[in-house]
Amino acid sequence: MTPKHWTSNLNNTIGTIPNHQIIKTIFSSILDFTVLNDWKGACHESCGAIHILLNETGITNAWCIGEARVGQAFFDHSWIKIDEGIYDISICKPLQPAFKNGPVIKGIDIDTNQPTTAEYEVDSGQPDAPMTSLVKSLDLTDYLLNSPIHPRLGTWMLIDQVAQHKLNLKLNLANLMPKYKGQYFTEKP
Repeated sequence: MTPKHWTSNLNNTIGTIPNHQIIKTIFSSILDFTVLNDWKGACHESCGAIHILLNETGITNAWCIGEARVGQAFFDHSWIKIDEGIYDISICKPLQPAFKNGPVIKGIDIDTNQPTTAEYEVDSGQPDAPMTSLVKSLDLTDYLLNSPIHPRLGTWMLIDQVAQHKLNLKLNLANLMPKYKGQYFTEKP
């Protein structure tokens, strides 16, 4: 279960920016899924899903892939940018404990309710990890289809569930998947 203070801090941090209800719903839904399913190391998948949900509700955003740093630990990572604010749910469930941080909403660590100590868009000088290279080589449709979340739909299943059950938005996946064919992350936002 998502800690109550995370939900409260997420809602307070988003506040009343344009489209705040939709943004709150999308990020809290993906955060709940991440915590409930112990979805470790899913930064690329979760950001791909969030990116599509934001796009389909008319919210301009960038799905960023690059390096981040927590303390002295550098790692390949994905995050979302909305109006230059960093949003990062998956950092609370990294593969390596050294990379762990509270979820980040508009640059605020919602565990501590303070500005995040995680640094984004840093450069260690190291080459991309194999998984990052794979993500960068696949378009969003194919990458999300190959997720182990669902045997036939991959992460598209999560996108459909959040849209339908949390946003009351009917998405036609058969029409939506071709829309994201040939679309990739934003390397330098």
